[in-house]
Amino acid sequence: MTKLKLHGYQARAVEFCLANPACFLAMDMGTGKTAVALSLTKQTGVPLFVLGPLRTIHSSWPAEIKKWAPDLSFRVLHGNTKSLAGSSNIDILLMNYEGLPWLAKQQGSWVKRAIIYDESSMCKSHSTQRFKLLSKMKPLWRDYAICLSATPAPNSLQELWAQYALLDGGKRLGKNISEFRRRYCRSFSYPGMPFTQYEVAPEKRQDIIDAVAPITFRLAAEDYLEMPSLTYNDIKCELTLKLTKQYKQLETEFFLALENGVEIEAPQIAQLGMKLRQFIQGGLYEENGTWHTLHTVKLSALKELVETSAGQPILCAIQFKGELATIRQAFPAAPVIAGGTTAKQASEYIQQWNSGSIPLMLCHPASLSHGVNLQAGGHILLWYGLPWSLEQYIQLTGRLYRQGQKHGVIVHRLIMDETIDLAVAKALEGKSTAQRNLLAAFKAYHNT
Repeated sequence: MTKLKLHGYQARAVEFCLANPACFLAMDMGTGKTAVALSLTKQTGVPLFVLGPLRTIHSSWPAEIKKWAPDLSFRVLHGNTKSLAGSSNIDILLMNYEGLPWLAKQQGSWVKRAIIYDESSMCKSHSTQRFKLLSKMKPLWRDYAICLSATPAPNSLQELWAQYALLDGGKRLGKNISEFRRRYCRSFSYPGMPFTQYEVAPEKRQDIIDAVAPITFRLAAEDYLEMPSLTYNDIKCELTLKLTKQYKQLETEFFLALENGVEIEAPQIAQLGMKLRQFIQGGLYEENGTWHTLHTVKLSALKELVETSAGQPILCAIQFKGELATIRQAFPAAPVIAGGTTAKQASEYIQQWNSGSIPLMLCHPASLSHGVNLQAGGHILLWYGLPWSLEQYIQLTGRLYRQGQKHGVIVHRLIMDETIDLAVAKALEGKSTAQRNLLAAFKAYHNT
């Protein structure tokens, strides 16, 4: 029988799981979350059910099982032919989160399994169908339940409630979101706001950490792995005077009439933010979904970066389909991994990237932020447009910044001066600081 050879820190993670059957492994990318899970499965003999992002389930887990635990049988539940028939003797069942509605409709005998929520921050919202289905499915699982994520609270400590509720049914943070809010949050609203918003009260943050830290195991990559250097470089972009005037008009009047007669309106503040982000990326969407190109300021910056990078491959993260069309006009051969890319196409592009044969690859961070290793193909990431999501921001950077990267990683960011770009960058920094503080607190809890 194949025996996993774990590093000392991975062995401690396994011991932690054995001592805390329902726990959270806040382990950085590259520290061996999969190896820990497989070792735990071997030691307990309990069959396993793994939920995760599609690319992780479809590629990463099968590859890791074949490499580290080839004696364990597994089945990927994906596609129109997925079935539970004959699964009772299979050691590991793998399924992406989007398969939950299908799983909820299955009938017949069921062998209780341990459950792993890989990239559990995908379950952070208590109001989603995903979380509601998972809550109803708790009787399917054995005592062992594990959340895996390097970004447990990418936006707010409120996002911890749903993930820990999947582990302990609300024992530590409240039996439901309402109780969590009564214990730890303060509410606020503005005139005209149709709903009440909540935020964790500053004086309650430590109470939340103290409540969940006993079942949380933290591993930081820099403590155990040889990591490459990581450099951030903001490339300043500027709108012309004419474009600045149009931007300010849209920002203040929530309305802009384009030169072709099309009228763009943002009736609410949330829609305005989206329109402003589109504007700085090069255009605006009409209500019917038509993209109207306004400028190529960021495209010019991309061209310059390609020309000055001495042939080094560049991974370029975009936000909108409209900007993708503009970039493809200048770089028609650049492959893209985004919403419309099939799993087969994406796998081919990733293989080509890692072989060094792609000079520029475009992606949407939501389509390439989990379960992919890209460090062999390049070390330069360009944020053509910044996301609001810290999770996407960290995870995509982690595709290049990880163990095995032979060069220092450079992260370029195109920042449009005096626009919403600055607000997004500031928000990401604030979220990042909060996340680092949370993870540091988990680490300190078990080291004191």
